[in-house]
Amino acid sequence: MRFTLDRKYVICILQGMSDTNPIDMKALRKRLKWNQARLARFLGVHQSTVSNMERIGNSPKGAVLISLQVLSDAADAGTADALCPELPDEVVA
Repeated sequence: MRFTLDRKYVICILQGMSDTNPIDMKALRKRLKWNQARLARFLGVHQSTVSNMERIGNSPKGAVLISLQVLSDAADAGTADALCPELPDEVVA
């Protein structure tokens, strides 16, 4: 499933972002109860990229940062699972 972003929404996201208040990717993932594979699928990156960013603490940039902000907004609204449904092989035991 693909979703599209309204241009005005993206501009609003970009204007509201600041380097002084970065998104904590691991905290967001834990809040959603997602594993790294699911977050990686949503972001369009490899799971090892998510792992490295969480472990090293690299601040996400570009499209990943925008996607995380969209995910954070969806989490606040309670709609994050609709953006990236869980797959059977991603179920955490």
